[in-house]
Amino acid sequence: MKRLFLILCLFSIVAMSNNAIAFYNCTDRQGNSIITDNPPADAICEEPGDENGSGTGENLAERQKIINTLNSLERKSLQEGLTGSEREWQTQLLEKLSYYDTDNANRRIIKILETLESKSIAGGLTKVERAQQTKLIKLQRNLSKQSTADDSESNTDQQEADIGVQNDEQKEKQAAQKAEMRRLLKIPRLGY
Repeated sequence: MKRLFLILCLFSIVAMSNNAIAFYNCTDRQGNSIITDNPPADAICEEPGDENGSGTGENLAERQKIINTLNSLERKSLQEGLTGSEREWQTQLLEKLSYYDTDNANRRIIKILETLESKSIAGGLTKVERAQQTKLIKLQRNLSKQSTADDSESNTDQQEADIGVQNDEQKEKQAAQKAEMRRLLKIPRLGY
């Protein structure tokens, strides 16, 4: 009898879970939070049941939401490019991420700055891209000021050495890109 009751309880639980409606907590392109059972295609959504009520859980959820949105914007920038409002949104998200995870924000800023620098060498930047580059450079400087104030001298020396290596690598990349551009410009064009 107990087995039969247990089996009936399990079947009813399975039946109820199959009919349950899942609600998604989504963030659209403008940063508005939406709760829906039918998420839009262009929104970044959390899986149902990912909410935490604790203070650190909220910070973790907020950080994860920012990282997911930044990942989505990075994929879009590689595939088709970002609009001006998306670039501004990306910069704002990086500023927010710098409060939660300074190292991750710094790595992402460096990656975006490298992309913008190579684009400026190849063909120039738009006004919005130049503005983003300026804001990100300021943010990176602020982050490095914070990290130097927080870290000991040994950590600071190591970071400066790492930045020096990155700068040398960037200079080598830029020199190689410039040489390639000069070589391509020297190739004679065929007239048709």
